[in-house]
Amino acid sequence: PAWGFGENFLAACTKAGGDWIAFCDQDDVWYPDKLENCATHFDTEGVVLVAHAADLIDGTGKTIGQFPQGIFHDAVRPPLAHDPWSTFWGFSLVFKRRLLDLCGSAERFVDYIDPRHLIAHDRWICFLAQTVGKTAELSAPLAGYRQHASNAFGAGDRRVRNIRQETVARHRGYVEATRSMLRIIEMMPPWAEHAFPAFDRARALAYFGAALGQLEARSAVYEKDRWRGALHASHNLMHGVYVDVCSGRTRWRSLWRDVIFCASPGGQDPTAPGATTAGGRPR
Repeated sequence: PAWGFGENFLAACTKAGGDWIAFCDQDDVWYPDKLENCATHFDTEGVVLVAHAADLIDGTGKTIGQFPQGIFHDAVRPPLAHDPWSTFWGFSLVFKRRLLDLCGSAERFVDYIDPRHLIAHDRWICFLAQTVGKTAELSAPLAGYRQHASNAFGAGDRRVRNIRQETVARHRGYVEATRSMLRIIEMMPPWAEHAFPAFDRARALAYFGAALGQLEARSAVYEKDRWRGALHASHNLMHGVYVDVCSGRTRWRSLWRDVIFCASPGGQDPTAPGATTAGGRPR
């Protein structure tokens, strides 16, 4: 994969000397009280990541909407409380620097959103943080997320895609990434549990193992012809494959994606997003 913005951010992180690091994108706007509000959780036991909501702003800085990222009230979430593939956007993160010592950035896996690159810096940090520690979520908008034509990713990004080809490729990316997540958790150093007391390695392996099992069960839908794929989707529904390993709720959107895949001979899907936000999951 090519060197990209993710590598730039993570390389810069290695130069930081503080205990906490905040990502700052060049076209977004930090509000004056951002770091002050985030810092209220720096001493909260077990917290390794702080994420906050934001305003959407246009090219002139005018507020044009809200970007809550699924954060609607203040909370401190335990490890493994988020979807295995969820993320918060980089500009909204402040994280404990010690996370970088768990695994070198070169060990990152291919990004399931953009396979031209290794996983982006913010998704990488969210994966590490939400595996080994607690996440503090702040519902106050503490930054302006700028929307304009040159966004690398945008809140409203939508692309027209071929359902069958793109769904198969996208699914394979999620399977590969989740297998790598398990590998990385296994290889985390022996001191990880001491440095991050909330980290339960066995529970984390079981959690991501269950997520991988669901993805592999869904693979049968994509690898068969349309009718046999539909039968596999029905079988998966009856056997809990579409149940979220985090919340226990049915993944209706994932089920709907599989049904559409089986029903379509290769049409277009105008709703497929080009990026996931918090709560993102296999499409």
